[in-house]
Amino acid sequence: MNVYARPFSAPLTRPPATSAAATAAQPARPSTTARPAGPARPVDTFEAAPAQGPLVTQWHRVENGKIFCETSLPIPATPAKVRELVLGDWSKWWQHSAVTNLQRRPDGGISFTFSPLVVAGAGPTKVHVQIAAPVAQKLPDGRERHTYAVELSGDFKGKARIEVEPSGQGSVVKSIWDGVEPAGWQKHVPDLSAAMHLRAEGGKLPLLRNTGFAGMAALLAGK
Repeated sequence: MNVYARPFSAPLTRPPATSAAATAAQPARPSTTARPAGPARPVDTFEAAPAQGPLVTQWHRVENGKIFCETSLPIPATPAKVRELVLGDWSKWWQHSAVTNLQRRPDGGISFTFSPLVVAGAGPTKVHVQIAAPVAQKLPDGRERHTYAVELSGDFKGKARIEVEPSGQGSVVKSIWDGVEPAGWQKHVPDLSAAMHLRAEGGKLPLLRNTGFAGMAALLAGK
């Protein structure tokens, strides 16, 4: 049985309901994310930072202790600027985080040890991150989507990926976990671990602004 944990009291603001006719009139938007088979997954839409942050869309599913999830949000900058930050020091844009052992890989990617949340000098979660150089894919409009293969180990282990593609005058970034398994005490509460990860990645932690990719959006917007 799947339980979708909601560890914080702050409710998520869901988009307003639309009529069937209005929904049918909207063009379908293809998804690049292969979601696991099974019942429909919840989709949460909320502002990363009330009245200031970008609109974040997320979904998650836990199967056999493994987390499948996606965070998607617009970034007010060109894909080139976003890609520069993806292959840089994440602590420069993911607020309240820490990066150690940052190294350049021979393939043009990077590796580092990441603590996504550091409070009072302590970062209890440590993840070893390997990000490969991006692979470009042509889009129908002639522009390109860049996909980064990501390998996680440590307190979370498994495969993930990051996608960066143009959208209007800016970009959209997607962070996708393809069956990531929590380790240590977190493996006993995978739904809670998934919810906490999404809250951090989407910038929706109480009292802590601009964590996750919401921090990237804020940095590139000059906020």
